[in-house]
Amino acid sequence: MFVVLALFPWVSFGLLDLDTQPWFIIAAFALCALSFKVKADSIVVSCALLLAAAAIVSGLARMNAADFLLARGVLSYMAFSAALLGYYYYRRRFGFPRALFIAANLVWLLAGAVQAALGPDALSAVVEVRTTVGRGVTGLAPEPTFFGMVLLFLSWILLVESNYRPGRWVWLLIAVNFVYIVVVAKSAMALLFVLLLLGGYGLFSIGRIGTLLLAAGALAAMVAAVPLLNEQFPQWRAFHLLVKLAEDPLLAIRADASLNERVAHLAYSLYGVVANSGIPGGFNTFAEMNGAARAQFGGLFWYGGHDDKIMSGVGAVVYELGGLSVFFFAVTAFCTVSSQRLRLGLFHFFGFLGTFAAALPVAFPLAPILLVTMLFWRRGKSYADLHPRRRAPSRVPFQAPTPP
Repeated sequence: MFVVLALFPWVSFGLLDLDTQPWFIIAAFALCALSFKVKADSIVVSCALLLAAAAIVSGLARMNAADFLLARGVLSYMAFSAALLGYYYYRRRFGFPRALFIAANLVWLLAGAVQAALGPDALSAVVEVRTTVGRGVTGLAPEPTFFGMVLLFLSWILLVESNYRPGRWVWLLIAVNFVYIVVVAKSAMALLFVLLLLGGYGLFSIGRIGTLLLAAGALAAMVAAVPLLNEQFPQWRAFHLLVKLAEDPLLAIRADASLNERVAHLAYSLYGVVANSGIPGGFNTFAEMNGAARAQFGGLFWYGGHDDKIMSGVGAVVYELGGLSVFFFAVTAFCTVSSQRLRLGLFHFFGFLGTFAAALPVAFPLAPILLVTMLFWRRGKSYADLHPRRRAPSRVPFQAPTPP
């Protein structure tokens, strides 16, 4: 139940007027409580608990009153830690629920197909829907960007569990996910991260010529296809935005309101942690920081109001926790980097931080699930390592028995 709820974190059925629903958090707490006596990695457990404790300390140190911002902020980090520990306990005891992840992926695709056929509001009774003309549908997420990022994270989890050698059916599913990101979700951010991750995978695979050529070829094909698709579908915002980013990144950031706000939140967060000298900013000071930081960027950032909700996972962690964010980076490094698989471990480390720096909430449960997936991969315990594909036995020429 915890895994199912974590794979659909925004499904509300109209019960709560929130984006991220608390059901997977409750299930994660229950799973952790039931696993209290299960032997676990002390570093994973310590970092998860210290991350939650750091959020409580940061929130209490900066709070003006025990308000909704404090409760939301603390609960977000507790959700991250609980999902990390909950999935670690599940993964350690039961292995990778491959069929469940594939089934969930298919449900996401089906939801997107229903919305594409019947309109974005076709599933409004199940999940909050926010999209506009020219943008894609939202699937079982509130925004097209989240829909695209869920498909990206699901694809990445399946790739890591298959040790980057998936079977033909998983390859087909990943290819359909990519088509959905481009055509159905129309998420410029998810598509941009697909391109960046492909480039990063090729870069960190230097020395493996076949892998490097494959990644370079796929990246080149996608880059060449974007301007062509932009000419054929000029009304699609995703292609137009990517072309503008390639021509002049600063001009694209200035021109697009949504991109402007999201990049601004990451920039303000990094500026704020430096301005605070590493002291935690807490959960109700970011709006005040906006005004001071906006003036430091020469008018580059113009869109958005003074909101305490930070539209960046990594940005939120470094600003809200300040120097205490070291626990977040420690658990990320521990789950990804390994001396035995150093190059791909570094790709996992920087790739995860890059994608989590996007407009994802800290409570996004697929982020800690991906970290646990990478942890078992670096230990040689991925699904592919534990379930190698059977090969047909080689044919041995017939030999007559030797006479006694």
